Amino acid sequence: MKKKVTQFNYLTQTERIRLARKSYSILKRNHSIIREHSCAKVMNSLFLVSPKVFRINPSSIFIANNLKINHEEKVLDLGTGIGFLAILAAKKASKVIATDINPHAIVIAKKNAELHHVSSKIEFRLGDLFEPLDNGEIFDVIIWTPPWLEMEPKSILEKAWASANISLMIERFFQGVNFHLKKEGRIEMIFSNLGPLKILLNHIRLNNFKILTVSKMRTRIEKEEIVFFRLSKESGK
Repeated sequence: MKKKVTQFNYLTQTERIRLARKSYSILKRNHSIIREHSCAKVMNSLFLVSPKVFRINPSSIFIANNLKINHEEKVLDLGTGIGFLAILAAKKASKVIATDINPHAIVIAKKNAELHHVSSKIEFRLGDLFEPLDNGEIFDVIIWTPPWLEMEPKSILEKAWASANISLMIERFFQGVNFHLKKEGRIEMIFSNLGPLKILLNHIRLNNFKILTVSKMRTRIEKEEIVFFRLSKESGK
């Protein structure tokens, strides 16, 4: 029986640039209307939000609905934002380390962890990707919700959705994964076809990961497709 091949909706460079600009405008507008010290109800729970921190959006709910965390696993959440996924993971995980480059995110994420009574299970650290980790820290699961709009971020907030060099960021991610993911561990992540999806898939292959699960979501932006990936190392690699 032939293995089913997943088809991805690749965009041309011109389409990606045009739709990335549209996505950027929507994200800017959505964050401009958030009031400081306000709350948002997500999945029947309240979370503190801030105009200085990436808000929960449909892609956040999408990865949350696909997220698989087993009891007693140790989890790393990269780019935690308001702490939404870290808090969900902490309901089952034995320990969660959550990092973010945005200091405002660390402050509000800690408050949300207290609000949801999981602060004893989550440690929040300031820094980019794996930089806040110590040598030898390894995890059963690494959660990643990367930026995928390839443009220069104009503020610390915009680094949540934009990067001048997405390809380099993906390369740095897999370098860190090879040091901090257990041999039998897995990656739970999302990516958009507004970013360099082919480059991500190439790094998955080059770093000897196999795709265990793929799920897709269309957005309100024409032709955009968000893809959820569950990855694990190829046997013996």
